[in-house]
Amino acid sequence: MEAKDRAVSLIDAYYTIQDTRKRVEQREEALTRDEILLTDSAEVKDEEENGGEDSERKPRKKLVGKYLGDGVDEHAGKVGIIQAGKKKQTWIPKEWMKRLIPARFKTVEEARAAVYCFPVGKRMADISSPVFFSMEEDIVRELKGLIQGWPVWIEWMQFVKGAGPITAAALWAMVDAEKCAASVSKLWHYAGHHVMHACTSCGKEILHPTDSAFAACPECGEKGTVVGSMPHLVKGTERSWNRRLQTAVWNSGESLVRAGAGYYDIYQGFKKDEEENCVFSAPLVSEEVAGTILAEPIIGLKVGRKIKNKPSAESVIRKAREAGKTRILLQRSLGHIDRLARRRMRKVFLSHFWQVLMKTSGYPVRPVYIIDRGNHSREIPIVYDRDKPSAQE
Repeated sequence: MEAKDRAVSLIDAYYTIQDTRKRVEQREEALTRDEILLTDSAEVKDEEENGGEDSERKPRKKLVGKYLGDGVDEHAGKVGIIQAGKKKQTWIPKEWMKRLIPARFKTVEEARAAVYCFPVGKRMADISSPVFFSMEEDIVRELKGLIQGWPVWIEWMQFVKGAGPITAAALWAMVDAEKCAASVSKLWHYAGHHVMHACTSCGKEILHPTDSAFAACPECGEKGTVVGSMPHLVKGTERSWNRRLQTAVWNSGESLVRAGAGYYDIYQGFKKDEEENCVFSAPLVSEEVAGTILAEPIIGLKVGRKIKNKPSAESVIRKAREAGKTRILLQRSLGHIDRLARRRMRKVFLSHFWQVLMKTSGYPVRPVYIIDRGNHSREIPIVYDRDKPSAQE
């Protein structure tokens, strides 16, 4: 048990060090890029509320003048606007910045402190990155030593490209074979890859929903408010899955895709399937509608309209109800399609891990069938990207 606790601590440290290194590198990249970003935290209204596309170009002169003083009107029309949430950023080419700095700042160091200007001296990333990399390698080396005798690593994971010591150590330290022996869905739930059913009114998670729960929430009694979604934290509700394991599995999915081997092919198959079936019918619930694209015309709304957030979804739902609709046709975005394909690939990886874990732990094993569209089921064989030695076959 102490070894597993040690592994969990090492994994936490690994992700912290990795995140710190990336932040340092991103900051240093920002300090050395050719364009300079000036950020204005003034609230940015939506195009529709603010009078169309031209409205977001109006603050340019004010935004540039805020940092560089007067006398920059001639350059204000040549800079670009990047909208990020409720902030606006204006980029200014390096040669213009050198010419305009005297209008506001006395030294380059002063400008850098205010607007991420040009760095002086050696980049911090050149000094710190080798140290961070060395620390990461030390952790990977120790974790690899901890899992060398683990049957799942010996029999399967060491032969999968993209599933390294970090992924293996996380599964070894956080997954108990006895607790998830009943079915693979137990493992999916514990790893945060289940469908979370929650009430849109009271926010409570319904762990084992029945038909009556979908008709009316068993907690607050509201009708038709229980919907399925990705696992997420709800204030005042205890989490029913392991957040650390969820993060480790998500990161392992990224590695499996980047490896470009067996699980990448599975991901591509799922992605093609999602692209071919990206249009779907959804109930008039903001959680289902937000983040999608309208696929049918509704009063005053054209096909292809992006529904960015819940307030925008509520507006679409209101107009759909005025038109007498109970469901609407929506289309998933390309990003949504990619995330769904990656999620399905991670669940296949977890199902393969579950089968090997059950076999090596002495529990009865049955194949896991993936339910495709139209309720057609199929089994995806366990992936081996590297050949196993003949003695283990």
